[in-house]
Amino acid sequence: MARWLSFFAEYNFRVEYKPGKLNVLADALSRRPDYELAHISQVTTDLYDRIRLGYRDDASLGPLVRFLAAGSDAKVEWLTPRQRARLHRYKWADGLLHYRVEPEDPPRIVVPNDEDLKYDILMEAHDAPSSGHLGREKTYASVSQTFWWRHMYKWVATYVRTCETCQRVKPAGHASAPLQSLPVPADCWKSMSLDFVFGLPADDRGNTGVV
Repeated sequence: MARWLSFFAEYNFRVEYKPGKLNVLADALSRRPDYELAHISQVTTDLYDRIRLGYRDDASLGPLVRFLAAGSDAKVEWLTPRQRARLHRYKWADGLLHYRVEPEDPPRIVVPNDEDLKYDILMEAHDAPSSGHLGREKTYASVSQTFWWRHMYKWVATYVRTCETCQRVKPAGHASAPLQSLPVPADCWKSMSLDFVFGLPADDRGNTGVV
């Protein structure tokens, strides 16, 4: 601000306030909604293929997938009582099982019970260059737009908390100690200060602290 005040001091001008609703030319540049960043999805085709294959080995989802894929030949006896009660929330499309958490929510792809597959989905949502190692809430919001599995929030929280890159570069959330003045020493070596940090991820030599 001080730099701009010094710049404008060379000119003789008068500032007039104009409400935003009257300043339509400026608003056309600063408030256009099509300049907002869109959600970027990094989901690869390989992940979708792995999800389709994973349904075959999932004992709980297998009967449900078989029922929905069978169409008119489906038999309700294939389903568990819980699946029958929530059948209206499921949808079968493009070889993928979709689920609505709430009736008014958009359908999300159901991920089979495959730990490696879940971790790979979280890795693309959290570690990809376009994702930027988001925090727990934003990572969960990104993943839950497309996918669903039981206890997904806990999976996201654990993944983000144990991300090595986040541990190395992201600041801690706790408050810092207040600044305090140190007494001025009268002679050399009368006062010495030392900073140290421990509990860091181990480097190539196994060191976990910095002094």
